[in-house]
Amino acid sequence: MSRYESSLIAALSGERDIHKHWMLRLKHAVYKARLGHLDDAREIIRSARSVLSQMNTAQIVAYINFAEGVCEYFENGAAKAIDKLNRSRALAAGCPPNDDLPLLVAAWLAAVHRILGQWDNLSRDLADIFVSGRVVSDEVAARACLVVADTCEDVGAIKKADNWYKSARESALRLGDDSSLGAILYNRAAIKVFNVRIQEVKGLDLDIEECHLIVQAASAENYAQYIKDTSLGWAFDLLFGQLAIVQGQYAEAIRRFTSSKVPADLAAIWPAAELMRSADILRSRAILSEIDQSQVIQGASALMERFFGGVSASGMAIAAYSIQLALKQFDGLDERFTKMWQDAIARFDLNCQRESDVLKVLGERAPKDFAFPAL
Repeated sequence: MSRYESSLIAALSGERDIHKHWMLRLKHAVYKARLGHLDDAREIIRSARSVLSQMNTAQIVAYINFAEGVCEYFENGAAKAIDKLNRSRALAAGCPPNDDLPLLVAAWLAAVHRILGQWDNLSRDLADIFVSGRVVSDEVAARACLVVADTCEDVGAIKKADNWYKSARESALRLGDDSSLGAILYNRAAIKVFNVRIQEVKGLDLDIEECHLIVQAASAENYAQYIKDTSLGWAFDLLFGQLAIVQGQYAEAIRRFTSSKVPADLAAIWPAAELMRSADILRSRAILSEIDQSQVIQGASALMERFFGGVSASGMAIAAYSIQLALKQFDGLDERFTKMWQDAIARFDLNCQRESDVLKVLGERAPKDFAFPAL
């Protein structure tokens, strides 16, 4: 059990004020959700709602919606979390000045908006935290600094990312928050692997060894197992499957991509992940001569019909490129897929520029006594 969770339990044991008691319990629910213990988290939330009539304040309802939003994120994906988090943001406006919930909600919304490529919203969320002039707690800093670090890593600002990951890690360590430490390890490894996939699509040299990707991914998985974090256990199989793909280890890629841990409803939760996984399986099976050209064409057409227009540009680019490599095994290149990944890469580059602009604007608006790494 982390120091953070232990401190919540200790505080709960001595708390007699009903409002403070339930705020602590709902904080505990959020931590449970972050570790993937969703049944425990949902039970706490149900209990809170059952006694809501005794403490029906905007603050408590904001906490309930925040906890539900975090549960939605891990259970049903980023897009499904937005409604609850936005509701919590609106209600949290009524929280006392010493409550950091408004900033914590903004940090989680920033994470969601970054994943969904909603750059104007991401800029607003980060400004709420770093430009508002409010004191940022370690809990808020650990989450918010991670979002900025991930954004820097996305656009290749590696040195800045190093500094922001360091700030996130220092805040998490002070707090004793094992879940945040695990998220830092996983996010960085996942983004690096993703960027290698984009390098492959662009025809650039891959630097798997130079980036120590395998070591970083293994470290993230080992830490998650150590702290009993099951929130994204399946994601490690996808992560190692993608590493196997770029290393040409196609049988291993299939083994990872078809793991029993992968949710049956992955397409509904993380559609881009399911599109890339399915396209990579086609690529691997074609290269291993496990399927013929007609099966590739049939599978590829079904994927594009199912996901076209509904996933990120980067996910579309990687999937279309894998389909082309599958078709290439039969000298059956299809110009539709070539154009698809080329158009998607162009949109991806535009998104990276907009993401860089978010960092630039934040740096320009941050106060002179900005207490975090320079943007």
